[in-house]
Formats: sequence, C-alpha cells, structure tokens
Amino acid sequence: MKKLLTILLILLTTFSFLFAQGQMEKADEIKYVSFTDDLGREVTLPSVVTRVAPSGSMASAFLVSFDQDLFVGVTTKPSDVEKEFFGEKFASLPILGTFYGKKANLNKEALIVANPQVVIDIGEIKGNVEDMINDLDKLQADIGIPVIFIESYLQDIGNTYVRLGEALGYQERGNKLAEFAEAAVSYANSVAKKAEQSGKKNFYYGIGYDGLNAIPTGNFHGEVLETIGGNNVVDTTISSGNNQINLEELYKLPVDNIFVLEESAYNAVVNNKEWSYLPAVKSGNVYKVPYVLFPLIDGPPAVNRIIGIYYTVSKLYPEFASENYIEKAKEFYSLFYRHELTESEIKELSR
Repeated sequence: MKKLLTILLILLTTFSFLFAQGQMEKADEIKYVSFTDDLGREVTLPSVVTRVAPSGSMASAFLVSFDQDLFVGVTTKPSDVEKEFFGEKFASLPILGTFYGKKANLNKEALIVANPQVVIDIGEIKGNVEDMINDLDKLQADIGIPVIFIESYLQDIGNTYVRLGEALGYQERGNKLAEFAEAAVSYANSVAKKAEQSGKKNFYYGIGYDGLNAIPTGNFHGEVLETIGGNNVVDTTISSGNNQINLEELYKLPVDNIFVLEESAYNAVVNNKEWSYLPAVKSGNVYKVPYVLFPLIDGPPAVNRIIGIYYTVSKLYPEFASENYIEKAKEFYSLFYRHELTESEIKELSR
C-alpha cells in the first residue's frame, strides 16, 4: 500500500508539472502587438483578442455586430430582443455598467473579475482629446487592463470596422463589414447630391413618448436624415431645455415629413387633431422609425444607422432609391448580426 501511494504521488507530481508546463507554453504562444488608438495612445494588445468589454452603449452596438462571442460582460441588462438574436449565453453575461455619460456607473471590480484582454470605447471624443486621454489612462491604471478608443462618425463608419479589425486581430471580418458600411455612405452621398440639385425635402424628427422632444440641426441623433440630404426644420437647439418643442412652434415650420421614434408618438401624430394641421400629417408623410434589435436612425446612433440610410432614403427620397431597402436589410442583418430576418421583423421594417 505504501509503495502504491508513493507511485501515485510521483504520477500526480509528474502530471502537475506537465500541466503547468503546458499552460506556460500556451501563455508563451500568445503574441502581442502595439496598437495606436484614435487618441494617439499606444497600447499593447494580444495579436488576436478573444475577450472584450465595451465601455458603453455605442461600443457595445459596434462590438455586438462584429462578434458577440468576444464579450466577457455587457453594459446593461440585455433586452428580450437581444436574447433572441444572441442567445442565453450572451444574456447571462455579467453587467459591467458604462464609463461615460450622465448615468455612468462602471463597476471596476466586476470588470476586473470579468478579465477582458481589452476595454474598448467607440464614438465621439468626449470633451477634448487631452481630457479623454487622461480619463482612459487613469481607467487603464486602475483596472490593470488595456483600454482603447476608436473614433466613429457616420461619414467614416467603414473605418470604424477597419480599426476594430486591426485592434482585435480580425482584419478580414473588419474589412468585410467596412465594405458594406462604405457602400451605404456612398449611396447616402449620391442621394444627397441629387437632393441638392432638385431641392431638399424638409423633415422633423421627434423622440419621446409624445414626439415633442425635437432633434435639432447638426445633432448626432438626426445625422442619418441630414446625410441623405434632408433639411431639418428645427435649425437651432430649443431654448426651453431638453429640446422640448410645442405644436404652436411646429405650426410655424415647414413640416413636410415627420419621423418619430416611439409608437405612442406615432399614434399621437396620426390620431390627434392638433397634429392634423401640419402638412406632413395632411399628406400622410408620417413615419414610425422601425425597431429591429435597434431603431434604424439612432438609439444608439451607431451601426444601426447603416441600414437606416436605406430606410430613410426609401421614405424621404423614394424617387432616388436605386437600392431595394428590404433586400439590403436582409443582407445587413445576416452579415452584421448573423441573423436571418423573420416575417414579423420584415413587416416591422416595411412599415
């Protein structure tokens, strides 16, 4: 018996040594590269990243379209629609919170436990470059995990995917998504050029339950409609706060087309007599923005705006719509989310 125990101990020691050696060799196999983010910060990353954490909703929207299997955590509790698109594994990931915004609530401890290889922030520069560099450097030092920023705006949205591909080590995937995105922006620009020549069409875009939270000219949230050549009738930020507008103010504006985000707002516009005096309501040019995974114009103003280009052209400039919007939508959801649209989803997109 004593001899048997000795043999077992020797075998256990040998196996433990071999396992440890194997783990060390596996770790040694990971190659690292230098990546310069869009703030000019040089960060060392694995040549192929397999574990990612988003910093907020914009980053999450881009990353989930790139590859949801990379996530080690989510910013907020996934919706029922996200569960349907991405499965229970994604829905059960830990909630990490967000780093920027009025409701910033990043849980650094949960982030450290989730153990991503990189934290990624995507979108506009918050404040100025110097302040943002300091923010991300401090976060990186606090958590001991690389943090990078990739700038993104609609006209250059294809480059967002190229940069993501470079950062994550999946250049082929990044380039493929970039190609679709760049074609969409090129389409938007061609429509805008025709609109400029023929005369831009006016639009009002309202969010909120009553549709009276106006999105003014130059606002990030209405960028899709302006990119395709639409003329936003709300030309300055409303002074009353939170961009609230009233119907009396709208009566003074050439509201020929109305886009709203909420179902309740759409019902108010088409059923409430007070809205009926507006030209858009009289002519039937009132549109509830479709919502399949994300709304197609904003919410967040991220990758969803790519297919939003084809949607808004089909409504605001149907005479210039050289691409079939629904066919493009099928291609978009299949390519970006690996999701084949259902009949009910196509119906929602077609409204």
